[in-house]
Amino acid sequence: MKLSDRLSNLFRVDRGVHKALAAFLLCFSIVGFFVVTLSFLSAGGQLIVGIAGIIAFFIINRRKDDTATLYLKILSLAVSFRYLAWRMIDTLVFQTTFQAILGIILLSAEAYAFMMLLLIYFQTVHPLERKPAPLPDNSDQWPSVDVYIPTYNEDLSIVRVTALACAPWTGHQIS
Repeated sequence: MKLSDRLSNLFRVDRGVHKALAAFLLCFSIVGFFVVTLSFLSAGGQLIVGIAGIIAFFIINRRKDDTATLYLKILSLAVSFRYLAWRMIDTLVFQTTFQAILGIILLSAEAYAFMMLLLIYFQTVHPLERKPAPLPDNSDQWPSVDVYIPTYNEDLSIVRVTALACAPWTGHQIS
């Protein structure tokens, strides 16, 4: 299902209203994202944003569809971006060369983790739904399968159970 279909199913309005509402929500979400992640908040403001985020996670997580997963990913990115902004603005102090080296290493590691999160979310935002190819009726034409069972000083009784459990996938022959 496409993202536009998910949005239209979420709001269930006609196309003209849907486009205007989607544009408004997109602009509002972008502005809200940057206000929440980049603004300097007091301890009370951070508490309010934190509690609102936790409540939003729980409310959205009640739905078990792809749209909810997409919203949870966006909320996760906002929280991660907020954390990176806090880390760069409030905690990194470069007064000595040693502090600068350690701070840059820490920031590099956290930036790497954030980039990995972005890439993983990008890969899983719209997964392909492939159906398995049917096997031929003649089992002689099936592809062969090699099953490797790595062991080291295992009891033969443990290895035997594992090897026999693999028998259906090896084509009736165990070697």
